[in-house]
Amino acid sequence: MTISRETIESLYQDYWRCLNAANWDGLLDHFSSDCTFTNSAMQEIIEGKQKLQEIAATWPPVDNFPEWHAIDGSRLVVSWKEKPTGGEKTKFYRGISSFLINDEGKISDYVGTFNMHDVIEVFTP
Repeated sequence: MTISRETIESLYQDYWRCLNAANWDGLLDHFSSDCTFTNSAMQEIIEGKQKLQEIAATWPPVDNFPEWHAIDGSRLVVSWKEKPTGGEKTKFYRGISSFLINDEGKISDYVGTFNMHDVIEVFTP
């Protein structure tokens, strides 16, 4: 069974609503129990939704703005810009996220790549 484009588009819209509301529980509802989560700002690959929930509890709120997205079969790719919510930090850093969506409409594999030069500049006092 192939997941429909409409299902992936709906997941994309809700994922970003949850992300920008710092609604980590809602965001994590989109991940499968056996997901893998790779993030260029982290040293390890997170395996499993339970471990991802522990990590997500430490995430700060962000203002994240998708710049474009593409859907190809069960793959969603999103280019975005982001900055910490509130405070004086106004510079954005950019990244690209790739999501593999399983037949149940859940994210089974996530890879997020950040522009680390910008991330360091934004978070260095």
